[in-house]
Amino acid sequence: MALPPESAARYESILRGFPGVRIGVVGDFLADRYIFGAPSRLSREAPVVILRWEGEHLGPGGAANAAANLVALGAKVSCVGFLGADGSGRELRRRFSSEGADASGLFLLRGARTIVKTRVLAGDRHRSKQQVIRVDREPDGPPPASAERLVLAAVRRLAPEVDAWLVSDYGYGTVTPRVFEALRYGPGGARRVVVVDSRRQSAAFRGATALTPNEDEAAEAAGLPVGTEAEVAACGEALLRLAGTEHVLLTRGNQGLALFSRGEPPAFVPVSGGNEEITDNNGAGDTVAATLTLALAAGGRPLDAARLANHAGGVVVMKPGAATLTAAELRRQYRAHGIPRRDRGGRG
Repeated sequence: MALPPESAARYESILRGFPGVRIGVVGDFLADRYIFGAPSRLSREAPVVILRWEGEHLGPGGAANAAANLVALGAKVSCVGFLGADGSGRELRRRFSSEGADASGLFLLRGARTIVKTRVLAGDRHRSKQQVIRVDREPDGPPPASAERLVLAAVRRLAPEVDAWLVSDYGYGTVTPRVFEALRYGPGGARRVVVVDSRRQSAAFRGATALTPNEDEAAEAAGLPVGTEAEVAACGEALLRLAGTEHVLLTRGNQGLALFSRGEPPAFVPVSGGNEEITDNNGAGDTVAATLTLALAAGGRPLDAARLANHAGGVVVMKPGAATLTAAELRRQYRAHGIPRRDRGGRG
């Protein structure tokens, strides 16, 4: 079925609402460390290339990347989760505070260590660098019981202030059933948008407003294949019923998105940006989930919110690493790749 045309006027109305919305981000806050080097010579110790170090930086990953996207888009953001009381954790928490986010619910736990994903990227000085290896520093077991108590207290304290919750679940145990119940049934919970981006257990978050799995995650949750568009449609509808959610926004890589809503036919949204070569899709799912949450909380219709999320993903995949985008970049993207030429007026 053909989708209705995109509307610049509706998009502008949604974007104008971004600064007035507060989103609570609760989940697994990770750190992404990038190390950059240029090939120098072959090692005498092993048949490997030696890289000459050129630089490194620490960026947000997981729930932290979703929160960073919301900040960049102009929303008010409250972070809820925990990090290790180490250099990486302190640096990440300090970053959110300096950018105006509320980090009072982002705890530094003694005895815990920040989850860090280290990517080594190599390439000549004047060429795009490519990832050659990734090293993950992960916890040895589930978080301590004190972590759940702290997160629950923060959720209950912030519940009256937030307009929507974004759950970013990377499988490290921050969002327990008790935490999710507090999101759903706290003050205003029945009326509040709750979007869940879960790596491994989408169907476990019953009653959320929307789920944002990729094709593989949806196939695992629903137990169905996703090889063809018809199979994707069957899988999305099955997950919609299984999770008791209002919407499922299924991300499909270079095939775009598929939106499933109760009582509505599936909406297949083509990828934003056409056939341009993708630079890096790392973190694009965080961007899609963040933009969807913000657009719904700002009063956007589900299809408009999904399309904006699709355009947002189209921006960040053209940037290296886990990237963010601004509202101005989002506006340029949908004008260039979504709005009919005759309708591309409005402010810049």
